[in-house]
Amino acid sequence: MKINKNLNFSLLYNIANALFPLATLPIVFRAMSPTTYGNIVFSNLIYQLLIALFFSSLISFSIREYKENKEKSIKDIYTLQIFFTVISVLLYFFFSLFLKCFFNETNEYLYIFLICTCFSFLHSDWVLFAEQDYKKLLLRTLCVKGILLLFIYFFINNEEDDYLYASLLAIGYTANNIIAYYYVRRFYGIRINFLISNIKSSIFNARYFISSATVGISYQYVDQLIVGVLLNSSSLAYINVLKQILGMLSIVPNTVCRFYLPKATIAYSNTENIKEYHNSLYLKFLLMILFFATNFILFGQHSLNLFLGDKFNITDISIYICALIFFVSATSVYLDTQHSIPLHYEKVTFVANVIVAIFYLSSLYWVAIVYGYNGVLLSLAVAEFLGVIYVCLFYLRRKELWLK
Repeated sequence: MKINKNLNFSLLYNIANALFPLATLPIVFRAMSPTTYGNIVFSNLIYQLLIALFFSSLISFSIREYKENKEKSIKDIYTLQIFFTVISVLLYFFFSLFLKCFFNETNEYLYIFLICTCFSFLHSDWVLFAEQDYKKLLLRTLCVKGILLLFIYFFINNEEDDYLYASLLAIGYTANNIIAYYYVRRFYGIRINFLISNIKSSIFNARYFISSATVGISYQYVDQLIVGVLLNSSSLAYINVLKQILGMLSIVPNTVCRFYLPKATIAYSNTENIKEYHNSLYLKFLLMILFFATNFILFGQHSLNLFLGDKFNITDISIYICALIFFVSATSVYLDTQHSIPLHYEKVTFVANVIVAIFYLSSLYWVAIVYGYNGVLLSLAVAEFLGVIYVCLFYLRRKELWLK
């Protein structure tokens, strides 16, 4: 019963996180044009890119290390986070200067998101994930997102409120980190402990997670920056909206995979139970993602066009491609969390991400110019599929690693 309750809280937490940006879209699009929204998205992407590279990439690594050695992991992870916060701030300034000098881009939204970058070292969600304390994460999310939603509803009314909208997003990111650290400090007695001597060894232990994230952001965030330069802000807005929809679709499979990651780590410590563990999970997981993909194909286009209003028109081609991306990426997450991470085979995920990035980025310019944002999405679907094929072949040839 406790496991089911925690899983329900985890699912609700991820749904709340995904619903917030979607719930604000009709409000924001009534006040702003796709071009203005696209400019804010462009600036927000810089922050999201740095978070994905230096902080989100460590979540699965942190959960595993926390379960194996709690005291050591706390020192190592917070040391890394402080170090990476300094690096992120420096990179933020460098990127702003780069845009100004080479592209004459003076987007002032960039400096708004610098605020939340400075508070990244407080990121503590990984402790609550490892403890499976999703109730606290859910309460924090409902509180922060609910307040922001009310502010957006009452105060974002026209194009002149663009800076206020960007500031509200930045405040929300900062509040999430502050509240999460308050939780782990009060309820688990965890304190930030910076040991500069641990940085080198910590980076080495997390090298494949960071390397995979470095490659992964090239097709998760950098592609949107490239689209914003190659096409226009409106195309970037479409890409961003569709990726948010994909994020919403991915909530359930990602939640299930992350929830079972601690169990998989424990299961691999006793290889006699591995076959039973996978047989009890993988077929249910496959049926689940097929169910969501099919329903999205049947009802997605009509629902989204009603939801987004007249300024946006989502085509059926976009829906089909997004359904394919969802299915392939969900499969990739399962292979990563239920095989590679528990087996300490992060290198497999890294190589797969390299394959995805090479194919995607090498084709991005051509498909964007010829087919627009739908071509970009299709190229991503094919690239993700090639990465999954590589991982499947790797483990099929080495069944002794995971199936005994």
